[in-house]
Amino acid sequence: MIEKISENADIIPENTATDPEKEPSGDSSTREKLLEAEEACEKVFGTEWKELPRAVQRDLKKVTVGLISYNLKEHQIAESLQLHKDALMSSGYLDPRFEIANKKFVISKIQELVKDLVGQENFESKKLDHAARFVFDINGLKNTNDLAGHQAGDEFLRRTVETFKTGKTASWVKNELGMDLLLSAEGGDELTLLLTDKESLKRKATDPVTGEEGELLEIILAGYWRDIRETKVDDLLDFSKPEIREKWTGENPPEDFKFMATICGGYGTLRDAAEKLKAASQENMDNDIFTKKLVHEFFDLADQKMLDNKSVFKDSLSTGNPRERFLAQLYQRDWALAEENKRLTLENIRQKIEIDQLKQEIEDLRKKLAATGQNPSNTAI
Repeated sequence: MIEKISENADIIPENTATDPEKEPSGDSSTREKLLEAEEACEKVFGTEWKELPRAVQRDLKKVTVGLISYNLKEHQIAESLQLHKDALMSSGYLDPRFEIANKKFVISKIQELVKDLVGQENFESKKLDHAARFVFDINGLKNTNDLAGHQAGDEFLRRTVETFKTGKTASWVKNELGMDLLLSAEGGDELTLLLTDKESLKRKATDPVTGEEGELLEIILAGYWRDIRETKVDDLLDFSKPEIREKWTGENPPEDFKFMATICGGYGTLRDAAEKLKAASQENMDNDIFTKKLVHEFFDLADQKMLDNKSVFKDSLSTGNPRERFLAQLYQRDWALAEENKRLTLENIRQKIEIDQLKQEIEDLRKKLAATGQNPSNTAI
């Protein structure tokens, strides 16, 4: 059991981490086979091997043990492993729309990251500043879908995702700063970014575009904001086209208006999440519960900051120039459509629960009738 974190204690208590995914030790023969299999996998996948979820690594090692036992040649083992890896990833860890990670993949990587960090000997809580999660809500998709069609909406998403993958900020962070990025899609128009580095992410940096000095994470957030605004999407929702104007019921756009994508974003580090958990914790936690709570806080922190920044963004648009005010109209419609979709989804869930409850009540009643000797099929319910 882990004692409640005291005010004078480090953020993470000792021996917090346990790894339920750790492979059983087995006998020496089994261990040797698994080690041989891991070496074969590392040879086939190179640096990609360490980026795979551990559940996928575990399955691939088991497959490799079997492949080696058949005395296959190296190229045959490599071809088979690639096929198995692709099947494992596509079945549960990749978003099929963009071939990037999905939420399940990110959760698994964050869980692994937390266990690795807090399980280190001589652990220092400041190392939790080496990981941050960003969440981005893309503005403009629902209007594009509604006014220009879903094909245009799909292209809108494809272009914005490509900017997140290969744009100026992504290139700067990966190539100049040498950080590791994991971009993921969490459904609809929401993307997340898991950022890890060997150094603390809470440090100063110089914006590569403006030359201004500031907090590194704020510069990264501002960089993605710029990159998305510069992504060409105006041809996808062109108000000079009659078919678009026919569907639009608001004010006419300014003559020089060009549709653009924007984002609302937020971020938090693992240390931020740990400090929040420390402040809120009032009970003892065992190892597994502590890890789960920390992962939950890590997600919640960035999500809440994104929502806070979204409110500020909404207010700033309504007081801008004519183009920004018209964009505010579009986005207000976008957000209203999103809220309506959410309401309908919740309504459908509620109705399904009620239907399931009713079916269960009917089934229980039929069983009672059958127990009394009556034929349920001949009884009106």
